[in-house]
Amino acid sequence: MPNMSYCRFRNTLVDLNECHYWLEALIHDEKVGPLSREELSAAKELITTCLDIVNAICEAGDVDVADDPDLARLVDKFNREAAAR
Repeated sequence: MPNMSYCRFRNTLVDLNECHYWLEALIHDEKVGPLSREELSAAKELITTCLDIVNAICEAGDVDVADDPDLARLVDKFNREAAAR
């Protein structure tokens, strides 16, 4: 069910914070295991979307943002490391 317009950002923030927690655990060698193929794909898309949002806000505010890193490659690296643990 889609979020109601009056709580769209609040509800999404809760879910985004959970994703942030799990990505941090994946990156920092905590025992979460690797992501499934579907979750890995969604994580890459989510990260790219977050960066797109930040870039859009900064561009609208005439603020420079650092170079655009290859985020998909980094997420693949962290996922491979989790699988090797």
